Amino acid sequence: IPKIEVVNLTMDEKKIYDSICDLLKTKYFAANGDELRGKLIIYAILPKVTSSSRSAVESLSKIAESEKYHSETRQIAQDIIESYSKLTKDSKIEKLIEIVDRVLKNDGNAKILLYTKHPTTLKYIVEKLVPYNLKIVEFIGGLTREEKTQRILDFKNNAQIMISTETGAEGLNFQFCNVLINYDLPWNPMSVEQRIGRLDRIGQTRDMYIYSLATKDTMEEHVVDLII
Repeated sequence: IPKIEVVNLTMDEKKIYDSICDLLKTKYFAANGDELRGKLIIYAILPKVTSSSRSAVESLSKIAESEKYHSETRQIAQDIIESYSKLTKDSKIEKLIEIVDRVLKNDGNAKILLYTKHPTTLKYIVEKLVPYNLKIVEFIGGLTREEKTQRILDFKNNAQIMISTETGAEGLNFQFCNVLINYDLPWNPMSVEQRIGRLDRIGQTRDMYIYSLATKDTMEEHVVDLII
C-alpha cells in the first residue's frame, strides 16, 4: 500500500531552499571567475540538499571552505549555512516522527525499515529519534558480512527500526517487516523497486505499507512525479 507523504516546508525552510537553487543557477563560480553550470551540478548537490538539513549543510560547507570556488560563491554558501542554524523547525523530520508514531500506535510490534541515500542523513535521523526511546539499528556501508548478519538479527529480534543506506537495498531479506519509509527517494524507479523488494519476499504474509516523503515545491516533488 504505497503512499506519498507530502512535507510542507515553512516559509523559512522554503526561502533557504530557493537560495540554494539560486546559488547553483546564477552564483556558482570557480576561483578564476569561470561560471560553473550544468545538469551534473544539480544532480550532485540537490539530492543532498533535499535529503536533510544536515546533509545540505555538509554540502554547502564543502563549497564555503574550498578555495576552488570564487570568494562570492563561498560567502553565499556560508550565509545559507548560517540561515540553517537559525531554523527552529525541521518539517521533514517532524513528518517522519508523525509516521513512526502512527505506525507504532497501530501495531506495537511493528518493524520499520527506513531508507536514506546519504550516511549524513542517517546519522541525523538517529540523533532526532533517540529522545523517543526507540530501539534502532543502523545499516551502513563498510560493515563486514558478520556485522551485517548480526544487525539484521538485531532488527528481527530486538529493534523496532532499521535505518539503512543503499547498502541494505539489494540482496537482503526482510519479510518479517512490513513497513518501509523512504526518507529520500533515489532518482531511479528501479532502485525504489529494489527497496520494496526487501520486504516483498517469500514468507511475507501481511500487507506492506510504503511511505515516501517528498518536500513540496522542491526537486523531491519533481522526482516523485518522474517515478510515478
